[in-house]
Amino acid sequence: MKKILNLLLVLVIGTTMIGCSSSTTVSSSGENKSEEATSTMSTNKSEKKKKTYDKEFLENLSKGLEESIELTNKYLYSSGVEQYNQFYKDTIDVKLDNVKKYKDMDFENSELKNLAVRYVDLLQRERQELSSGELGNSPNNWYKEEVYILNMLEKDYDFKIPQGVELKIDEDI
Repeated sequence: MKKILNLLLVLVIGTTMIGCSSSTTVSSSGENKSEEATSTMSTNKSEKKKKTYDKEFLENLSKGLEESIELTNKYLYSSGVEQYNQFYKDTIDVKLDNVKKYKDMDFENSELKNLAVRYVDLLQRERQELSSGELGNSPNNWYKEEVYILNMLEKDYDFKIPQGVELKIDEDI
């Protein structure tokens, strides 16, 4: 009985050792190929670093601001005051089109992610309230919040505010 148990134990240990080691196979061309164990492969896959979008967000934010400046110049010099609401919607849309995708993306810096989400939420709220027509004092508050976010990005994340974007809050606003 002891011999059978010892033989069975040797078989189990031998099978375990063979299963955990790398296996080498010979291909039809005569080359030796080594394959790692499955557990090692799954560990390597989990070690891959997730792509983060900090830099791309800042670049696209700048692009959206530049496009809104171009729209501002276009409307100011060709449209007049009667098309102000459409102008405002268009400037929000170009900024939003450049940054909305970052709301659900991964960032290396969680504080930058929070500012990105806050900025996208602000633009979406602006767009929705403009469409509803119930503005009240909202544009003043939107502007103040946008200035705050852009100033934080400039101060803490080396974000360069494009030339032509004015970030000052007057008492009249």
